[in-house]
Parts: sequence; C-alpha cells; structure tokens
Amino acid sequence: MVTNGDLDRPRRGPRIFRRRQLSPGLAVLAALLLSGCHLMASHNTGPEGRSMHDTDLRQLARDEAFVEALELTDPDDRGDIGDELLRLMHRGLLLHYAGLFEESNELLQRAEAIIDDRYTRSVSLALLSIVTNDRALAWLPSDTERLMVNYYGALNYLALGDPEEAAVEARRLSRLLELGEDDDLEPDEAAMRELLRYFAGSVFEASGNRNDAAVAYRHVWSPGEVIGDTPLRPRFLDLYGEDWVEETPPQPKQDFDTALDSIMAELASGMGRDSAAAVPEDLELTAPTDSGRVPVAPDSLLAPPYKPPEPGGDVVVLLEHGFVAHRVEHSLNVPLFPVEADALHDSNSNVRFAAASCVASRAFQGRYDFSEILAESGTDWRGSSGGKCIVPGAAKSDNESNPGRDLYLMRVAWPEMTPSGLPTDLPVLGLSIAADARPLQMAALDSGPQATTATPEDLGAGVLPGENEAADDESAPPAPAGPSPTVMRPGMRGSVSAAVTDEFEDKIGGILIKAVARTALKYELARGIEKEVDKKNEILGEIAFLTANAAAALFERADTRSWHLLPDELSVVRLRLPPGTHPLTLEVETGEGDTRLIDLGDVNVRDGSVHVLSARVWP
Repeated sequence: MVTNGDLDRPRRGPRIFRRRQLSPGLAVLAALLLSGCHLMASHNTGPEGRSMHDTDLRQLARDEAFVEALELTDPDDRGDIGDELLRLMHRGLLLHYAGLFEESNELLQRAEAIIDDRYTRSVSLALLSIVTNDRALAWLPSDTERLMVNYYGALNYLALGDPEEAAVEARRLSRLLELGEDDDLEPDEAAMRELLRYFAGSVFEASGNRNDAAVAYRHVWSPGEVIGDTPLRPRFLDLYGEDWVEETPPQPKQDFDTALDSIMAELASGMGRDSAAAVPEDLELTAPTDSGRVPVAPDSLLAPPYKPPEPGGDVVVLLEHGFVAHRVEHSLNVPLFPVEADALHDSNSNVRFAAASCVASRAFQGRYDFSEILAESGTDWRGSSGGKCIVPGAAKSDNESNPGRDLYLMRVAWPEMTPSGLPTDLPVLGLSIAADARPLQMAALDSGPQATTATPEDLGAGVLPGENEAADDESAPPAPAGPSPTVMRPGMRGSVSAAVTDEFEDKIGGILIKAVARTALKYELARGIEKEVDKKNEILGEIAFLTANAAAALFERADTRSWHLLPDELSVVRLRLPPGTHPLTLEVETGEGDTRLIDLGDVNVRDGSVHVLSARVWP
C-alpha cells in the first residue's frame, strides 16, 4: 500500500519496548498512565467546585468582559473545556452576548450539526472511558441544553433583523419539543418546555407566521380556555391563526318582570333624566302569554357595544437571570469484596450489571434510591451474606490473588448538581418603557428573594421598591409627577437549573453503576499486574498492586462538563404599546442599593407588530 509516496512498512515499537517486551499487565498500566495524563490537566478546581478554567470563564462573562472570555474559548482551550462541541457552545453564547450575532449563529449551527451526528452514531471512545473516566467520552448536552441552542439561534436572527430565519430556528425548536412530548417530565421540565413553546409562538408572530404561532400557543393554552386576564395574551388565539378578539361575556336574557324592574329602579334613582330616552323604543313590554313564551329585552339594553382594541403592538421581553446550576465532583471510597470483583468482570453482561447495581446501592445508601434498579437486577446486599453482594449466575473465581485480603477499597468519583456559588441574583425592579421622557408602563418583576412589590400608586408617584423609607421622610424632595404606569408581572417563568437538574437525576443511577463497574475493572487490572509480578517477587507484587491501584484512583474523575454559561431562569413579560418608537430600559437593583440600568434599545412599534427582545441580568 502506498501512502503519500512512501511504502507503508510495518512499524517497529520504541527501543525500550523492542529491547524488553512488557508483560500484558504492565503494558495496560502504562497505557492507563499515559491516557490519563491529559485528563488530569485541568483537575484543579475553584471554590465553587468547577475547574479553574470554567471559574475564570464564568467570572469574565459576569463582568461582561466578553473579549477576554472569548480568549478562553480558543481552539487551544479545548483540553481545558473538555470537548470541542462544548467549546463551540461556550463561544457561540459569548458571541451572542457580545453582539456578534452572525458569528454566534455560525458556531451554534456547527454545534447543532455535531450534536445530531453524535446522537446518531456510536462513540468510538466508549471503551476508553471504562479504562480512564467519562471525560474521555465525546460530550453530549442534556435535553434542555440542546433546546437552548435553537433558542439563542432565533434570538440572533431577530437581532439581525431577519425574522424569517428566526422562524426557521423556532420550527427546529418546536420539532425538538414535539419529540419529547411523550416523555414523563417533571413539573420543572414541563414548565421550561412550556416557556419555550411560548417563545416559539412569539417568534412566529414576529415573523408573520400566524398559523405556526397558533399551533405553538395551543401547547400553552387549550382551545376555548379563558385567557383574557393573562399578561401573556397574544392578539389572536384560535385554531386557524386569525385575529383573536376579546369579546364581552354573554349576559343572561332578562324576562319581562326583570327588565321592567331594572328600568323603574333607574328612573327612581335619577340616573335617567329623560324617561323617553331611558326606555328604548324597541323594548316590547308584553306580558307572558299562555303559550309559555317569555319576552326578552333587546341586546342593546343588556351589553355595551363592542369596542375595538386600541392601535399598537406588542413587545415580548425575555429576561435571563443568574447562572445555571453546574456539576461538581464528589468521591467516595467504596468497599469491594473479592466475590463482588469477580462478578463485576463476569463474561455475562447481566451479571456485571447486577453486581454493579448492588455495590452502588450499598455504597450510596441514603443518598440515591436504587430500589427499582435492585428489583430489576434481582440482587441486594442486606441479607445473611455479611453485607456481600451475591449475584445469581456469577461464575466462581478459579483462585484468589491474595486469600488474606478480604476487602478492598476503591475510589469512585461521580458528579452532582449544585446551584451557582455566586451571590444571590440581583432583583429586577422593573422594565421601564418611556416615550417623550415619560414612563408609560412598568413591568414589576420580583425575581429576587429580597425584591419588594410596588403598587401602581407607588410607581405613579415615582417611588421604586426599596425607596419607601425615603418616601416617608418629610425632608425628602417631592416625587416627580407623571402618568400612572400600568404594572405588568411576568406571565411565565422557566427554571433552566431545575430542568437540567431533573434530567441529571434521571441519569444518576446509571452514572453511579458505570462508575462502580469502571473502578472495579481498574481494580482487576491492578490485581492482574500483582499476579504477574508476584510470581517472581511477592513484595514487588504487593508494591505493583498498590501502585496500579493508586494510579487508577488518581485518574478516576467525574464528568462535570456542562454548558454552565446558561442562565438560571427565564421570565417572560409581554407589553402593549402604542405606535411609535419607545426606548426600553431595564432597572436592576445592585447589592449596594444602587440602581443599574440595562439599555434594551429602541423599539419601533407599529399597529399589529410583535417584537421579541432578551436581556441577561448577570449576578
């Protein structure tokens, strides 16, 4: 075979391997040491349990130092981040916040293609993960993380003024949401998906795709559901995507006696100055006949005429708060009996699964629920076997490497979800909408635990939450006069942290079982090395076992990779504004009691238009 003009000759190993062939056990140990070296490069962790690289990346994003943060997502940083796909997603999100929307979409689309490819084919490094740890595997995002790729893609296109391409991203998002409709979701997962459904409907509205919007909204509200009071009410909501008009609820028909009593009471109270005008000409005051027919008053007397809505458009604002929960590593020394180690490397996969499930349930009792897994595996450790896991069908060991060693300790590392270690998210005071330097609306958002609620009277007087003491002070300057704004509250909230945590909890049992099986395999490799060396020198055999076991424990690491730059929570506010250009400003209370302003830009509202904006409130 000719390759690049050169003959492809059998390769000879390095000199040290040619001069003295290593035993299979020592060769495996060498491979273990070499393969784990690159996985230990970023093992240093910060105070929040993340790697120092991830800690620096999140801190720079929090400071909105996006240029410096992007330098930590260069291709050379792939090793510190842990995966090329995750690097692209980090970088694409930072570019979005930096206002480089075209560059952001380019990377997010590349990431989407890689995700689809990894979901549809097996990962070739799966075997390596058994020898080292799960960080050797190609990383895959959780379901919620995957959905957020199209969420940011749609926001990018909207910021670029391309609503049609934004609608394409919304269709991709809707398709992914449809694929998960049959899943048994936790309430937090369902709430997050409902919010993304509403977001997709808003994008469809902004692009003029009313049929698609109606389909998306039907997943939020059932047909015929009364939604007149919700702050998220779109301008239309029916099965056909036509304009939805809020009609006055029908009033019950009145009979002759009721209508007459109503007119007489009105005349007696002096409300009707002209009796002729008070009694409609078309009112027939006819007594009931023998036929049983009851005359009714005309509709003009019972209900006011329909008044069309005021001209204007809608602005949908998505507020992103805080940082998403992230994974941190925990480790534990797990006791392992020799009979269990034999079962963990049995040739039968069912036996290996049962043994790993039983050992994991004993090691993590009280922390995780393994009852269903144990029932499936048919094993338990609480019995008359002295706490050992006796697995039916396991082959008996031919011999023991050291009959005097009755118990081994293995280090098992696994990930756990933890909230952000940063200070409490800043409470959002309100979303001020101004026109001609006067406030028109205020969206009150009590997102933080210390945020207070402002009444419409407070907001009309220019008093913001947290300023009530100053308002009571007689020496304080009078509040500026102005129109009383309309108070709007978030119509919907979705917790990204709760959704990804629920998805993680669904997988933690399998993660722990795999960690136990992987650690047991490393133990078996160490025991095999001990057997080979012990044939020549018993002391050296013991040293070889301890060395190999220590190396395996050193390289045992939990997979803590995640898209940790995502927000902790999303909130949605829908505002109704008159036609014209309106500057939008987000007011955020800082920890020092000051107010920070976030400029959302000017919105040109036209009659019937829908605009979708987003803002990130960094903690």
